Amino acid sequence: MMTSDRKFIRVDLEALSNIKTKTISPQFQEELENKILNIGMGGIFVETDSPLPTGTFFEFEFTLPASDSQVHAKGMVTWSSKRENKGMGIKFIRISTLDKKSILEYISKRLEEKGLSIGEFEVAQSNVPTEEQGFDILIVNEISKNLLKIYFREIGFDMEVSEAIGELDCEESELTKILGSFEMLGLIKIDGSKINFYYAEDQKLRSSIESWIRDNG
Repeated sequence: MMTSDRKFIRVDLEALSNIKTKTISPQFQEELENKILNIGMGGIFVETDSPLPTGTFFEFEFTLPASDSQVHAKGMVTWSSKRENKGMGIKFIRISTLDKKSILEYISKRLEEKGLSIGEFEVAQSNVPTEEQGFDILIVNEISKNLLKIYFREIGFDMEVSEAIGELDCEESELTKILGSFEMLGLIKIDGSKINFYYAEDQKLRSSIESWIRDNG
């Protein structure tokens, strides 16, 4: 099946999915094997009777069919259903340029098999988040921007989640989603009720943060 009534065209895919996250049990990882039904430049759909809640962040990898290309990505569950079409839609949050290219080549090949060209569809490659573009998810709204300022101020220290909620004047649910983005980029680690702040290992990301702080801090 091929889907084109969306921002990113998707094509059928059956591949091994190896979910890597401390929040998912080994049994759940086994359940997801060979359950990716389709893939697009923006994400994948995974068929499962036990979908994760919307907003869940995690790392995963899979191998494209008839290829040695193993795709490694960080993603977020954007929708989840336990009824009709059981499963979850996962949006790529961070993915390397090389892996993005592999996905594009796979989609192009599948379309060619159907006598179609990828040029006939809106793939919007420039909108696919890559490792080089990870900074953008840190400034999606005012809460995340203010959290970035707190992050820069508190690097090397920790803060109670309740304290962050008070300083940001936001709901816990709002902060939880934003913290997921920061954690995916390796900037923080949630330890019980505390947020631990770390220097960005990625030099480009660190430079982007420092530049933004100079202009907005």
